[in-house]
Amino acid sequence: MPPRRLVSDVALGGLLTNLLGRPIQVAKKAPAPLSPNQPLVIGLYRSDDGALVAACAADLQFAANAAAALALMPQRMVAEGSRDGRLSEGLLENFCEVLNVMCALLNSSDLPHQSFAEALTPPLELPEDVQALLGSPGIRGDFKVDISGYEGGTVTWLLA
Repeated sequence: MPPRRLVSDVALGGLLTNLLGRPIQVAKKAPAPLSPNQPLVIGLYRSDDGALVAACAADLQFAANAAAALALMPQRMVAEGSRDGRLSEGLLENFCEVLNVMCALLNSSDLPHQSFAEALTPPLELPEDVQALLGSPGIRGDFKVDISGYEGGTVTWLLA
């Protein structure tokens, strides 16, 4: 059974505040269409049997700034690490750690185990199961995230 709890703004903000060691403000926002043509980093979460159970679609601005905040990089270096609509290797590695830690928002003792599987980066070529989840999620949560000392961005959680 896939996770059936919507990720909350409070839980997301608390986890990111603890992980990044700085105040994070999270607010719910209206859903906006997601497209492979957008500069997104999409974290995929799978069950132990390999089924896609959730995805976290982050705009490039959030991904770059969260990755930089994790590594305590100066905010001015974010633009250098996210040129041409993609993250540098270092920022992507850091953001994958953010995506991995955010898996804690999906796991609980009453649900099957899930884990971070991979991050898809621009240009996005989406596997069929990811296309299906983006097109018709069971549960969706859209958030605006502000990172103190950095710029923020948007995060969309999609649960099967």
